[in-house]
Amino acid sequence: MAHPDVDISVGDGATIERVSVHARVLEGEERDTVYARQASQFPQFAKYAEITTRELIPVIELSPR
Repeated sequence: MAHPDVDISVGDGATIERVSVHARVLEGEERDTVYARQASQFPQFAKYAEITTRELIPVIELSPR
């Protein structure tokens, strides 16, 4: 959170590309909506939420810079 502008590596198994992004922690209803979508597409997200002691699992949005 202290340095939200970063470079990430994105690849398809054959090539890797560096992409400059801005990271933002989603909160409230926006966070809940994205997390619910992730949990429906990837059941392990929902399962992890059930077994962790954390109150809230952060959801980070990466936007191209």
